[in-house]
Amino acid sequence: MLRCGAVLAGLGGWGCALRAASVVEAYTYTSTVTADANGPLDLAAELNYDDGRAAAPIAVVMHGYSGLTGKTGEVRANAQRLRDKGFFAISVALRQRDGSDGVRDSGGLEIYDIYDAVEAVKRDYSALVDPATVYLTGYSGGGGNTMAAVTKFPNAFNAAAAFFGMSDYGFNLTNGWYFNGASSSHQAQMRADVGNPTGGVSSVRDRYHARASNLAAANNPYAEIRLFVNANETTCPPVNALTYLSNAVGRAAFPGEFSNITVHVGQAGVYADLNANGVDDPDEQQYWPHGAPTQNQQDAAENWFMARLLAGQLPRRALNASDTLYVAGFVKTSRFECRVGDGQQGALQLDYALTDTNLTFHAQVLSLDKAVNSELFVDTAAFAGKNVAVLVNGTQTGTFAGGGVWSAASLLDGDTVELRVAGTAEEPPKPRLLAFYDFDRELMDQTTNAFHGVSATSGGAGVTFTNLVPAALAARSHESAVFDGKSWVRLPFLNLYGRAQDGGLSVSLWIRGGSSASLWALAEGCTTSTAPAYCFGPRAGVSTFRAFVRTDSNSGRLDRQSSGAVFDGAWHHVVWTDAAGTARLYIDGAVADTTGMSYTPGALTLNTTTIGALQRKPADLMYPFVGGIDDLAVWGEALSTDSIAALSAGVSPLELAGRVPDSSQPARISAMAVAGDARVSFTFTGPTLAVQPRLWYTTNLADAGWAPVAGLLETTRSNGVYYQSFGAVPAGPSAFFKVVY
Repeated sequence: MLRCGAVLAGLGGWGCALRAASVVEAYTYTSTVTADANGPLDLAAELNYDDGRAAAPIAVVMHGYSGLTGKTGEVRANAQRLRDKGFFAISVALRQRDGSDGVRDSGGLEIYDIYDAVEAVKRDYSALVDPATVYLTGYSGGGGNTMAAVTKFPNAFNAAAAFFGMSDYGFNLTNGWYFNGASSSHQAQMRADVGNPTGGVSSVRDRYHARASNLAAANNPYAEIRLFVNANETTCPPVNALTYLSNAVGRAAFPGEFSNITVHVGQAGVYADLNANGVDDPDEQQYWPHGAPTQNQQDAAENWFMARLLAGQLPRRALNASDTLYVAGFVKTSRFECRVGDGQQGALQLDYALTDTNLTFHAQVLSLDKAVNSELFVDTAAFAGKNVAVLVNGTQTGTFAGGGVWSAASLLDGDTVELRVAGTAEEPPKPRLLAFYDFDRELMDQTTNAFHGVSATSGGAGVTFTNLVPAALAARSHESAVFDGKSWVRLPFLNLYGRAQDGGLSVSLWIRGGSSASLWALAEGCTTSTAPAYCFGPRAGVSTFRAFVRTDSNSGRLDRQSSGAVFDGAWHHVVWTDAAGTARLYIDGAVADTTGMSYTPGALTLNTTTIGALQRKPADLMYPFVGGIDDLAVWGEALSTDSIAALSAGVSPLELAGRVPDSSQPARISAMAVAGDARVSFTFTGPTLAVQPRLWYTTNLADAGWAPVAGLLETTRSNGVYYQSFGAVPAGPSAFFKVVY
C-alpha cells in the first residue's frame, strides 16, 4: 500500500502530515472465473482513496482500448477527481495489462475482471467502502466495457456513465466497431483477440455476438445509465449509444421501463444550465472530445446525476422476480448466473421466474451454433434447510439440499430447468399447473405460460359465453364457454399425450352436455393423418364419459366409457389423470374407474390440441362438441385425490396451485389512452401475480352491469406493471373501470 510520502512510478511524491491521507495503491486480486497453471489469474488495478473516509461509495474507472501495456495511468486524474468527491476509486487494468495475468479478449470474459475487482475491494476494504453504492464509468474502450458490464451484471451497479463507448465490436457488419471507427491497429488487435469478422466463420460470428452489448441493453432497467458521445465522434460513433437505447426501449414491457437510460449527443457550444445560475459555465458545455475527459468535461457529464448518487438517491434496485435476459456471452445477477460456452461463444435468451417455492429457467439459443452448451449457476440460499427437486423439461432428475449454489453443466436449446421446493409431509408441494382457461368471456390461458386459445368455426357462431355456470363456481366464475356443434377452440400444441408419458398429466374441467352424438370435448390429433388420437368426450346414445387412444399404426389402445353419468344435461366435474398409461377418471370428486381406463402406450405423432373438437387431417370429420365447459385446467402431474376433491368443490386451479393474488395490494390504473373510437389502452400496477389481471367496466354505476372490456388485443406484464389494449371502446356517455384479479 502506498500512502503519504510514497512514490508510485511516474507520480512523484508529496508531503505528509499526521492526518488522513490520499492513497494511491497498486492492488492485486484474483479472478473467480479464469485460471492458469498457477491457479486463479492474478489481476491488477490501481486504487485511489482517502484512508480517513469510511463507507465511501465505490467508483470504477475504465481506461481506453489498449494493447498489452495497459492504460490505467491515463485515467488516474479522472479517478482522483472521483476520490476527491468522496469515492473509493478502482481503475481496473483488465487481464494481460499493467501486470495482470491471463490473455486479453476484447470485451469477452475480461469484463468479469471489473466485477471481481469490486467484490475484492468490498472484502479487503470493508471498513472504507459502502458496498451498496457502486458507480461505473469509462472512456472509449472503457466506455464499451461500461456498456457491456451493465448488461452482464444487470443489478450490480447504481449508476453508470459511458463516454464514447462501443456497444458492438463487429457483430453488425455495418455499424460494428470493426467496420465503423476502429483503426487498422485496433482491427488487428480484434482479429488476434476475437477473430476476423469479415470471413463469415460462424464460430467467429458467435464470438462477436457475445460482445454485442447493444443487443442485451434490455437486461438493465435498474441502474441510471448515461451515454455521452459527440455528434461528430468518428472513432466510436453515436450509433453505438443510439442502438443501445433503441434496443432497450424496443423490448420494454411497459411504457417508460427504460427511462433509466439516457443518451447525451454532444455539440460544441451547447450548454446545459446544470446549476441554474443562468450562465454558460465551463463545466456545463455538453461536448466530450475523444480521450480521457478534462475536469470540466467530466463534470459536465457527471453533474447530471452525481449529487443524487452521493446523496443515496440512486439505490440498488432488486432483481425483477421474472424477466427475459439476453445472455451475450454471460450474465450474472444477484440470484443466478448463465454462461454460453466458455462465456464468450455466442448468445442465449434466458426466461426466468423466481418465487418463494420455484426457480424456473428456459433457454433459447440465439447463436449460429444451436448445439452450443451453456452453464447455469443458481444461488439457492432462499431454500436453505429445504429439500429441492430438480426438473428438466418437466421430468424430475434429482434432489438436493438447498442453501448453496446449484449448477447445471449442460443447458441446451429449448431446455426448461426448474428448482422446486420438495416440501415436507406437513406441507406437500403445490400441484404444477400448466394451463388454465376460466372462459370468463375470453380464451386466454390464465397462467404465466400463455397457451392462449383461438375460436374457430365451420358455419357456426364461434365459441360464445353464458352466465350459466356450475353452482360450485358461482361465487367466482362469471361465464362459461358455449359450444354449438360447429365451433371449437384451437390451442397451441400442449402435447398432452407426451406429458402423460413423461412425468404425468391431469386434465380437470367442468362440463355439461347431452349424449345425442359422438363428440370430442378435448382432443389431440395430427394434421397429416387420421390415425393417432388422444381424445375425450361423449358417445352417441349414452351419458357416460369416453376416453380414446389410438396410435400411428391405427392400433386402438383405449376406447372405454365411464361407469357413471357425465352427459346428462347437468354440470359435472371431470378429472382425467394419466401416468404413462396408468390412467384414472374422476367424476364429481370421486374415482369412477380404478383400472378400466389404463392402456398400453404406443407411438402417437400428434401436433394439434383442441377444445370442443378433434383437429386432424384436413377434410376429415372434427366431431365438434355441443354443450358447455368451464374452468378447464391442464396439470403437469397426476393430481392427488385431495386436490381433485378440492377442484370438484369449486376451488380455483390458481388457488390450488398456490398462486393467489394478494388482496392487500390492489391494482391501480396509472395511465389510459384512447385512439379515436376504435382502441383503448390501460397501464396499471399491482403485485406480481401468476394470473394476468383483467380490466372490467360499466357505463352506469347504479346498475350491477360490470363486465370485462371486450376486444382484448394485447396484454403484457413485467414486475408488477401490466399493460392491456383493446379493440373496442365501451359505448355510453361515460364509462367506469376497475381491475379484476
